[in-house]
Amino acid sequence: MSKNLVILFLGVFLVTFAASAHSEVPARVVPISDEWVVRLKEEAPEAWTTYLNAWNNTSVEFTEKAIVENKTVVSTEGSFIFSSPNMFYQITDNLDPKNSVVVSNNKYEFSLTRGNSTDPWVIETVEKNHIVTANEGLKFPLLSANVPAATSERFVGRNFARGLMISVADWFPNVFDQPEFRILDIGHITENDELLVYVRYSYAPPSRPNQLVRSGEIYLLPDHYWLVKRANLELVEPNGMKLHASIICEYDFSNVVPQLISHTINIREYNQTLQRNFSNYLVDENIPTSVFTLSHYGFPEPDFGEPQISWIRIALIAIGAIMIACALWRMYRKRKELNE
Repeated sequence: MSKNLVILFLGVFLVTFAASAHSEVPARVVPISDEWVVRLKEEAPEAWTTYLNAWNNTSVEFTEKAIVENKTVVSTEGSFIFSSPNMFYQITDNLDPKNSVVVSNNKYEFSLTRGNSTDPWVIETVEKNHIVTANEGLKFPLLSANVPAATSERFVGRNFARGLMISVADWFPNVFDQPEFRILDIGHITENDELLVYVRYSYAPPSRPNQLVRSGEIYLLPDHYWLVKRANLELVEPNGMKLHASIICEYDFSNVVPQLISHTINIREYNQTLQRNFSNYLVDENIPTSVFTLSHYGFPEPDFGEPQISWIRIALIAIGAIMIACALWRMYRKRKELNE
């Protein structure tokens, strides 16, 4: 072999090696047979539903801070109660004395406000509740843009089960169920004696402005209802601006159902952090339904125009029925006499 050929082959080898060494390795799409993919798809949806249902007849208190550029711009505290299908949500703004209450039952929803704890409540909104949630359970298919936010699933998910959320506007369970969701890599690690399953994924839905989440990496707790431990995500706002968010969740595992202690979201581009801390979880099987009504606050119950059967109407119906019966009886007796 001539010296020129040797130099040529050596040059081709060096060029090929250098190009491959600096080229981007394509993302690996995990085959469906992967053990963790199978477990995730088979176990997680049922675990999430069970976890949401576990918070029926439960109340909890919270504090929340919004920090922008190292300055607290919002500081609130409050409590909420869930007793399917009834919901109660009360907030006190620590930077503004204004109080607010949001309540929903299986007939209507309403919100109240007042300047401070000594002022009387004022009605802001009263609306008929068009969605009645069945008592037998919460179903993830209801979690869509076509369903109003004031459903029990969203209430529970945004509060007790905040660890299921991967952004302030959507859920991991809902994104997980979309056909555009693709798992690129999956595996497991052990961290502080906790088993974590990491999922690196892509998500490129068609025009869905309510679903902000795109690609990201999320760490789940398979031994604890597949809850979210932490995540790094790419979000896309409706105007097309890309954001990057990190999420950290802390839980108390000393109970049968893990209790969320804190939930922190940081938006890098805005230098913004939202942190909510939870405490005083209380289960009460005998929560009175009266606390979910306007009459509990001294207001009359709303009338949405449904037909009401009054006592006068009932009496008239009864008298008419008696008159019809008497007339039929007289006709029967008269016909019988004629036949005899």
